[in-house]
Amino acid sequence: MECRNNSKKHCMNCEHYDYCDKANRCDGNCHICDDYDCENNPKSKTKEDFYVEKRQIRVSELYSLCKREQLFTCGSIEQYGKMFELAESGVTQMELAYILYVCSKYRLDIIHNMIAPLFKNTEDK
Repeated sequence: MECRNNSKKHCMNCEHYDYCDKANRCDGNCHICDDYDCENNPKSKTKEDFYVEKRQIRVSELYSLCKREQLFTCGSIEQYGKMFELAESGVTQMELAYILYVCSKYRLDIIHNMIAPLFKNTEDK
């Protein structure tokens, strides 16, 4: 399901409202929201680099993070391989967060924060 507008007013009229995590988390306080995907969050415009800047992620670092934080626990061996391939070839922070979200027990925003250190400047490593 793809939301076309994440405002509470729109969500309340959506057929998926009863089981939508994003709608249930929204309390209408856009100025303190941690959901950077939401178009109503004023911080979303400053987070554009999460959507466009691709980084090559070391498989060893991603594997360690997944193991430590219990991410991607519902993924198959084949899916793990595809995720690592994509990470090595270059991926944005949001792309990787969505991939991990599909096979993990955590909310997307939590995963996004967990993987943030992987996207720090490579010169700092």
